[in-house]
Amino acid sequence: MYIQPRFDLTTAEQVSGNASVYKPQEMVGKKTDQVGYDAQGHLVSDDTTTFEKLNQAVNSCKDLVQAFARNSAQPHVRAIVPVLVVPSGLLWQVDYASDGKIVTGPRRVPNATLFLNHSWSGDATYGPIQYRLSHIEFVTLDALPETVSNWLGPSGFFAGKNY
Repeated sequence: MYIQPRFDLTTAEQVSGNASVYKPQEMVGKKTDQVGYDAQGHLVSDDTTTFEKLNQAVNSCKDLVQAFARNSAQPHVRAIVPVLVVPSGLLWQVDYASDGKIVTGPRRVPNATLFLNHSWSGDATYGPIQYRLSHIEFVTLDALPETVSNWLGPSGFFAGKNY
């Protein structure tokens, strides 16, 4: 019996647990905070700009998912990773224990992962599609080339996959 493969049907497959690039129990960010100084030199926190950029990255992913889901001529397997690129030297990270105590104090980092858990539904060529973004990557501009190279390398995000 021969079954004709159907390339016109778009599905989104959820990858979780150890099959995911985001392993269970790995440290990830759960909150962002953009700090700076006001006109009087006082330290202030305002996450508005970061929140807007994060939403822009997520909405761009949604647009990509919709475009791919409606065009069967595109590659048959795709991965969409939301990335927020920040100026070099401006990405800091603080690590916390599960009880909220600081484990590692503020330090500059080249990249960080934020837990997002954002999902939506959209229209594919032959019906609705459900899609979920579990995480978003924050990467400094100077670390972007190496980060992308690591994702594409032998042990990166897309290792061994036939995209």
